[in-house]
Amino acid sequence: MSGDHEVNQVFFTDARTGVENRIGDEGQGWTIAKFLLENERGGSCFAPRLLQGIAELEELARTQPSGVNGAMAKDPRFRDRLARARLDAEALEVTELRILAELAKGRQPGPQTSLCKLLGSNIGQTLDTLRLDLLGYDGLQLPPERPLYGNEAPEPIGSERAQIAMARFLNNRAATIFGGSDETQKNIIAKSVLGL
Repeated sequence: MSGDHEVNQVFFTDARTGVENRIGDEGQGWTIAKFLLENERGGSCFAPRLLQGIAELEELARTQPSGVNGAMAKDPRFRDRLARARLDAEALEVTELRILAELAKGRQPGPQTSLCKLLGSNIGQTLDTLRLDLLGYDGLQLPPERPLYGNEAPEPIGSERAQIAMARFLNNRAATIFGGSDETQKNIIAKSVLGL
């Protein structure tokens, strides 16, 4: 939606290669792919980036007018939503640290990485929504698609953060799809972690 190209679907129909190029045994492709996905999901460490984004929103809220009682930082509903996001991100950080401790012991990350992917993507989308709520109309100043932001953007109205807020929001809608959709992550958690 924002003009970024990050998500693809690739088909290998009747693909062939020499046995010397094969990784693992025949028929192990999906097992190897799942191992790589576990590492991608659990090795991404979403929490530091999310916590940095929350700190940025907290700082911005101190100066962004609410239109009612001064700065947005004084709006109790906005503060509550931001506090919930912080608690969720801190809980995610603890889970990620547990996974990193297991990796340091030479163990595989396991299916709990799906929980990290699920939470990290959703918290990120929550922050994008909070950013737009915080910046108001300033977040709608440009058409959201490239090349109208970044190096090609005109001088921002308000701030550069506001200028890219909508493009960032739209681009990040894909976060709950790529690397395995939310539904896929929930199925993995239900089957492999909860034993359902």
